Amino acid sequence: MTTLLDLLDGFTSYAWRLEALDTYDVSDEREQFNDFMAGRTPKPSADDLEWQARARAVVASGRKIGRVRMVGHPVTDYTRFEWAAYPDNIAAGETIKVYDRSWPGGTDPRFDQDFWLFDDRIAAVMTYTSGGQFLGVTITEDVAPFLDIKQAAVARSVPFHEYTLLPAPRAEGEVGRNRAAVTSEETSPSAH
Repeated sequence: MTTLLDLLDGFTSYAWRLEALDTYDVSDEREQFNDFMAGRTPKPSADDLEWQARARAVVASGRKIGRVRMVGHPVTDYTRFEWAAYPDNIAAGETIKVYDRSWPGGTDPRFDQDFWLFDDRIAAVMTYTSGGQFLGVTITEDVAPFLDIKQAAVARSVPFHEYTLLPAPRAEGEVGRNRAAVTSEETSPSAH
């Protein structure tokens, strides 16, 4: 049986992900997340370092790897946590773009499902609980709907460095809520 790791190791041209959830509950990230929430800079995990090595190897072989990250509102602490890690992934060669759900079309339910797309021929649809715990992956060769979603998401998104994620003011004692703000130039993805 083909696994997601098999697909990540075996694609020939590109691997692309739609990252749709605002919060993922990843047990291997809990210590890093807690450090982040306490204001400490999280140390890269073994998984982070492995991912970055994978991205470097992909790019060195002439292939591409990337994603579009959907950003909902209010911005979650987990999204802020991921934001802190993305520059290392980008430095390793991954292309990361952002599609804000407040932008035109951002609430389209097509953008609610996480998936990977490999070489326009295989999709790996990822399933999560409502709390963001990974349940599994379904691999399909019926990629037409995923190609359409990818095309729309890429067209409507902006490069990571062009999107500014800002924390919202917090009420005394409030935890876990933030918002995103973008400059007026960034409010219209069609301008990019």
